[in-house]
Amino acid sequence: MRDGAIGICLGRKNIDGKLYSMTYGKISAIALDPMLKKPLHFYKSDKMVLSIGSYGCNMKCHFCQNSHIAKKKISDNDDITNLSVEKLLKLAVDQKALNGNIGVAFTYNEPTINYEYILEASRSLKKAGLDTILITNGNINERPLRRLLPYIDAMNIDLKTYDEREYKRLGGDLETVKKTIKLANEYSHIEVTYLVYPRDLDIKRDFKSVVNFLSEIDKKIPLHINRFFPSYKLQETATELDLLYELEEIARGKLKNINIGNI
Repeated sequence: MRDGAIGICLGRKNIDGKLYSMTYGKISAIALDPMLKKPLHFYKSDKMVLSIGSYGCNMKCHFCQNSHIAKKKISDNDDITNLSVEKLLKLAVDQKALNGNIGVAFTYNEPTINYEYILEASRSLKKAGLDTILITNGNINERPLRRLLPYIDAMNIDLKTYDEREYKRLGGDLETVKKTIKLANEYSHIEVTYLVYPRDLDIKRDFKSVVNFLSEIDKKIPLHINRFFPSYKLQETATELDLLYELEEIARGKLKNINIGNI
């Protein structure tokens, strides 16, 4: 990155040869959500969680469902709020008393690009007896992930495909995401989401590879098979329900906890 340049994730800037976080404490969306919306169907599913998102992403999915914040620069957002870790903790505690909130979910955009903020906030939330939840694409290196995981209670991780070339086209790395899933499963409750979006490969074969991979780790890992709807740059028709049910049958042959989402 040249001096003054902003990275593709929109969250880092080169200033005089050093990378600085542009997203620390910058919040573009905040809501008290049902846990089922994350989606986490097998972890405190009857609870509510304070959900916050910043802006930017370290991948370039052409079917992004939250492109209005994940793909915009801070200069394009008029509703950015500065929320310190102390204010976030107070808000989470207040919502616990008022509405039964169990903690904070970092979601809406890719949370790991706001790593420093999430690490600091997660430590504070842990001390206060609150849950910390990540909704992530899993495209994070092992060293920072290991520093973060002791403070994470639950994660939903997108496994977008089992095809390395397709992953690279989306700006990610299959082996990195696989490693994230394996490592996170040792520390936290995890659930995995597979979005059935249109692509130039055999979806059933791709999905079978995903199911085999997860079953080798733990047959109890919940798998969400999510229906695609037209979004961002991919405006093809929504996934046929029959295909979703076929994939569900494939998954039930090796995994114990399956959910079909977005129907």
